[in-house]
Amino acid sequence: MKRQLAKGRGCSEEWTRSRRAMLDKHFIPRFRKTRLDALTRPMIERFLLGLPLSNQTRNHLQYAMKTVLQEAEDEGIIARNPLDRAEPMRKQGRRRDAFTLAELGMLFPRTTKGLLKVWGSPKYAALFLTMAYTGIREGEARALCWQHVLPEGWLSIEQAVK
Repeated sequence: MKRQLAKGRGCSEEWTRSRRAMLDKHFIPRFRKTRLDALTRPMIERFLLGLPLSNQTRNHLQYAMKTVLQEAEDEGIIARNPLDRAEPMRKQGRRRDAFTLAELGMLFPRTTKGLLKVWGSPKYAALFLTMAYTGIREGEARALCWQHVLPEGWLSIEQAVK
């Protein structure tokens, strides 16, 4: 990462922390005693396939390890990156659908007492009710301020936050 930053090809701190956490949590415990030059693509792929994770997460893990191994190759520590020909795993599409009216009724009871039982506080009940009925995303909902509430109950969605 330091070399990439020095070349002006920076990565966000969040991205760097995320990849480091993946290596610390998954790869280092499993391959701690394995020399880098002993790693093979099938060995790494079998390991990834054995993890109870989505293929998208497995692809992130593979990419993080591929980056480490590419650096090792570039530094002459290993002769060849075993993951240089590894293909990403197919994304597993999840079926997504809108809530049914019955499900919405369970999430948003008509009474204040019922709402508080589900959401714990009026703040969260209002937040998720707004998201459910408008279709705005989480970042857009978190960026809302009172100035965005227009006459007759309209909302002006102007920004989102991470």
